Amino acid sequence: MQGCRNGEPGLLLSFDENPAQVMQTAASFGWEIPSFIERGLLQILHFSPIEVEVDRFLHRIQGAAPERCLRVVIDGITTFEVGMTDKLKYNDYLWGLTDFFKQRGISLFLVNETPGLLGGDVVTKYGFSYVADNIIILQYLKDHFTMRRLAGILKMRGSGHDTRLRELVIGPGGPEILDKPVTRSFMPKKKGD
Repeated sequence: MQGCRNGEPGLLLSFDENPAQVMQTAASFGWEIPSFIERGLLQILHFSPIEVEVDRFLHRIQGAAPERCLRVVIDGITTFEVGMTDKLKYNDYLWGLTDFFKQRGISLFLVNETPGLLGGDVVTKYGFSYVADNIIILQYLKDHFTMRRLAGILKMRGSGHDTRLRELVIGPGGPEILDKPVTRSFMPKKKGD
């Protein structure tokens, strides 16, 4: 969103929602997606994972990025996997996809769903995290009778990054990471604490 607000074109490829659904969800947060589309700052494409022929899909998205595109978001890679007939080539396709955009200076955001509502030990099902320069984890924390969203940087290649979890709030201005790290007092107490 911020990239579009700054006049930087982007592309959203969705396997889970069609463009009308994406715009409806964005409107519920007060985000101005239709104006970005009208001004050529955002293109939204939807693909059914059942109907995807992987080679054609990769060729099509490589040609779909708008001129001067700086960011591409693919939501969600987990669903993309459903369309893969050859699971052994899954990592090869993802590597090729990330390399294509990296060579052009385009940031690629791959949204990957992990098992477990409250986070899990597995980041990627087929171990393709090696292709990512950065991995941001999003998870929920059950805080008594409230579910809170947390965000943290799991991997940032070539950097001694901050590893503390922070609360993530989604509002009219977009997602916001709160400045204060999550501390033990924020976490629910275990029996005997």
